[in-house]
Amino acid sequence: IQIFNITEKAIFGEIVDLKLSGMLHYKELSYQENAEELKKFKKNDVISVKIIEIKDDKIKFSKRALEKDPFDWFKENNKKQGDIITTKVQEALKNGVKVSVDKDKQLIVLIKKNDLAKESSDARPEVFSPGNSLDAKITELNLEQRKIKLSVKAAQIDEEKSLIAKFGEGATKSGATLKGIFEKAIGSKKKKKEEK
Repeated sequence: IQIFNITEKAIFGEIVDLKLSGMLHYKELSYQENAEELKKFKKNDVISVKIIEIKDDKIKFSKRALEKDPFDWFKENNKKQGDIITTKVQEALKNGVKVSVDKDKQLIVLIKKNDLAKESSDARPEVFSPGNSLDAKITELNLEQRKIKLSVKAAQIDEEKSLIAKFGEGATKSGATLKGIFEKAIGSKKKKKEEK
């Protein structure tokens, strides 16, 4: 299409050689869905798009339909709701932390402040530094509606349950040290060997 107008929310363009015009909404520019991307284009630019809808003589275009969907990462890596994944911190905000799920940083998710840690005193976004790894549980994943919710808190609770199942109730009590937990685990293995 050749662009003939750009507004705050959309690009209007005409299909080259056909004299049919339509709209390219900013959410269809890329999977980032950022209106700022409109600034990358100017009147008379020619861009490739896909027709995604024709309704009542109105044509809707999509540029992102020509790109790989970042949400495919979940299918490609066989990840589903309930799984724990390792993310990379991109940015700390007042209301949470933005993390990237994929190595190409195409899929950025905001982990809200109340999901950053099991203890509310540890759920401070400013303690998370860009570039650090962060394990989070997928608590919501809807590929059709393109919704994802991640929780570090839920991952910590799962880890705690796993420690209790493996090493007993004392494994998560405050004051329990890794050394103490491992000594308890190694000690129980030694006893089993001695019993044989």
